[in-house]
Amino acid sequence: MSAWLVFVTASFALTTGVVGESLFQRLTSGPIAVNEEADEGADILAQAAPTGPSVTVHLKDVELDDAAFTDTLQSASARLLAGADVAEVQTPVPLPEPMPVQTQAHAARTADQPQQQPTTVADPAPGTAPPEFAPQEPPRNPLINQERDAAAVRVLLRAQRDPDRLTAATADVRAQLRSMAQALVHEGVVGEFAIYDESTLIDDVVAQLESDLKTGELVALPLSLVVMVLVFAGVIAAGLPLAGAVASIGAALLMMLGLSHLVDTDATVINVVTVLGLGLSIDYGLLMVSRYREEVRDLRHPAETEVSDEQVTKAVTTTIRTAGRTVLFSGLTIAISLAGLVLFDPPILTAIGLAGLSVVVVAVTAATTLVPSLLVLAGRPVIHQGLPSRVPVVRRLTKRLGDLAPQTGAFTRLAGWTTRHRGMVIVGSLTVLGALALPASDLRLCSATEEMLPASHPTRQAATALYQDFPALRPPSIVALLRGADKDTVAAAHQWQQDSHRIAGVEPSLSPVTSAQGYTWFGVRTSNSADSPQATHAVRQLRESAPPTTQTWATGQPAALVDFVDALTARMWLVLGVVAAATLVLLFLLTGSVLIPVKAVLTNILSLGATLGVLVWAFQWGNLSGLLDFTTPTGLDAVIPTLILAFGFGLAMDYEVFLISRITEYHEQGKPTSEAVADGLQRSGRIITSAALIMVAVFLGFAAGDMLIIKQIGVGLAVAVAIDATLVRVLLVPATMALLNDANWWAPRPLRWVHKRLGLRH
Repeated sequence: MSAWLVFVTASFALTTGVVGESLFQRLTSGPIAVNEEADEGADILAQAAPTGPSVTVHLKDVELDDAAFTDTLQSASARLLAGADVAEVQTPVPLPEPMPVQTQAHAARTADQPQQQPTTVADPAPGTAPPEFAPQEPPRNPLINQERDAAAVRVLLRAQRDPDRLTAATADVRAQLRSMAQALVHEGVVGEFAIYDESTLIDDVVAQLESDLKTGELVALPLSLVVMVLVFAGVIAAGLPLAGAVASIGAALLMMLGLSHLVDTDATVINVVTVLGLGLSIDYGLLMVSRYREEVRDLRHPAETEVSDEQVTKAVTTTIRTAGRTVLFSGLTIAISLAGLVLFDPPILTAIGLAGLSVVVVAVTAATTLVPSLLVLAGRPVIHQGLPSRVPVVRRLTKRLGDLAPQTGAFTRLAGWTTRHRGMVIVGSLTVLGALALPASDLRLCSATEEMLPASHPTRQAATALYQDFPALRPPSIVALLRGADKDTVAAAHQWQQDSHRIAGVEPSLSPVTSAQGYTWFGVRTSNSADSPQATHAVRQLRESAPPTTQTWATGQPAALVDFVDALTARMWLVLGVVAAATLVLLFLLTGSVLIPVKAVLTNILSLGATLGVLVWAFQWGNLSGLLDFTTPTGLDAVIPTLILAFGFGLAMDYEVFLISRITEYHEQGKPTSEAVADGLQRSGRIITSAALIMVAVFLGFAAGDMLIIKQIGVGLAVAVAIDATLVRVLLVPATMALLNDANWWAPRPLRWVHKRLGLRH
C-alpha cells in the first residue's frame, strides 16, 4: 500500500513538471505521418529549402494611403532584416534604402515595381522561399485584400537545424511584429491585428488537448462517483475504484513520459490513453469491490450483524481468485486489441498501441493489488450501506441498480423472455445493428491542421481570416519534388506542372519551379480543401503522371493522408487476423468452447460497424454539430476508425468476459445452459450495466472538450459501449446461447484435451 502511494506521488511529480521536464512539454502535433513518400519528401524539403517557417501579421481596417503606414512598415522591415535569422520580409510597400546586404539583390528585383507592390509574394510551399509574385493585368497586390482594407506583413525565417534557436528567433520576430502593429494602431492607421505562425498552431493544439484532458477528468470523475454511490449505496465503497483509477492514471502518465523518450508522441495520445485508463480502472475496481461484497454476503450468516476478520480475508481471497481472473482475462483481451495497433506502420498508431498496453497493465495491476489492499484497509464500511442509502430517492435507485443482485430479478426475467423469443430477438437485434451501420458505407477520412482547433479558438480564427483576405499566402495543398537541379530536371518539372493542370480539382498555379541543394520543386493548389477527397485524388493522379527520368515525391497534407490510408490498408487484414486469432484462443481457454469465441468475435464486429455508422451520421454528416458545437468536417479524422476498432473491440470483449465468465462458472457447477445463462445474466447484468454507465460517463466527459478529434473518440467509444452493453450483451448474446443450447460448449476432442490441460478455471 505504501509502495503504491510513493509510486503514484512520484509519477504525478515527474509528469507534471514538478521535477524535470513535464510530459506535455515533450508532446508533438501536426499532420499524420507515415515513413513513406510524403514524409520523406517533407524531410527533403526541410533540408533543401533556404527558408524555414514564417510569421505573419494580419493588419485590419488599414489606411493604406497614410504616410504613417508606409513609414512604420519600412522602418520595422529594416529592423527585422537586420536580424541574422530573418531570410526575407514580404510587405505591401517597397523596402527602404539603404538596405542590409542580404536584401540588396532583392531590392534590384523590386526597384521598378509600382508603389504598394509587394517586396516578394509567396505561393509558399512548406519550408520553401516564396517566389516573386507575377503581376497580373490589372496589377493586384496579394498582400492587400480585395476590399483594400487589410494588409499583411510576412517574415520568413532562415532554415535552422537548432530547434532552440528557431524558437528564439520566432519569438523575437513575433515580438517585433506585435510592436509594429501596436504602433500602427496607436497612430490610428490600423484598427486591429492578429499574428499567426505554424509554431503557435502546434503549441495551441497541445495546450488545447491538455485543457480538454482536464475538462474530461472534471466531468468524468464526479459522474463516475455518482454512479458508484448508487451502485454501492456508500461513499467509501464507491471511492475505492476511484482511488484505483487515480493511481492508474499517475502510473500510466509516467509510462508515457518514458515512452516519449523512445518515440515521438503525438499530443492526442495522452487524451486517448487517459480516457481508456480511467474507464478501465474504474470498471475493474467496480468489479472487484462488487464481487467482494457478494462474497461477504454469502459467507455471513443472516443472523450476524458484523463481519469477522476471517470472513474478510476469505472474501478478499475468493475475490482475487474469481473477479481477479476475470480482470486479468479482460486485460488480456484489450491488450490483444491494442497490440494490433503496434503492427501498423504509422508512428501515431504505434505510440497509441504501446501507451495503451502500458495503461492496461497498470489498470490490471491496480485492480488486483491496490484495490484488494484498500478493501482490507477500509474494513467493514465497505460492506454496509452508508448515509446515501438514507435518502429515499437514492435508496430506491440503489435497490434497482445496486451491485448485490437478488437470486432472481429483472435480468432473470429478461433472460427468460429472450430464451422464449430468441428468434425474434436475434432478427430484431441484427436489423437494428445493420440499420445503425448503414451510414458507415459513406465513411471518408480527413486530416486537419488548424481545423483541429475549435472554431472559436483565436489561432484558428486568425488563420481563417488571414487566408480569406490573402489566399495567395495559403500554402499549396501539394508540393511536387524532383531529385536534381540541372536544366533537364527543371524542364521535366515544368512539364509535370503543366500536366498537373489537367487533373480534376487542380487550379492553374502561379507557383514557379524552384531549385536548391540538388532538388527541384513546385506547389500544386487544389480547388477544394487539403483534406477533401478531391485533394487525395489529385495526389494519386499527380504521382501517376510523374516524369520517369528521375526520382520524384508528392508531399503535403493530402499526400500524407494518402500514405496513411495506404499503410492501414496494407496491414489491415494481417492485424485483424492476428487479433481475431489471439482472441479466439483466449476465449477458448476461458470457456472450453469453439462456438462461443467465434460468436463473440462476429457480434463484436457487428457492434463496431454500428458504432462507425453512428459516428458518420453524427460528425461527417453533421447531425450533432449543433449539440456538440463543432464545424462539420469533410470526414472522420484518419485515426478514428482504427482507434474505434481497436479500443471498441477490446472493450466489447471486456463485457463479453464479464458475462461469459459468470455463465461458464455456473455451467461448470453442473447447471444446464438455460439456467446458467439466466443466473449469469442476473449476477453480472447489474455490474455490466453499471460499468457501462461509468464508461459512457467517462467517454462523454472527454467529448465535452473542444478538440474535434477528442469529441469523435469520446462519442465513438461511448456509443460502442452503450450498444455492446445493451443490444449485444443483454439481448443478442443470451438469445444466441439459448438457440445453440448445449452446442455452445462443443469443441473437437483434440481441443477438449487441450482445454483440460491448459484451460483456465477458478
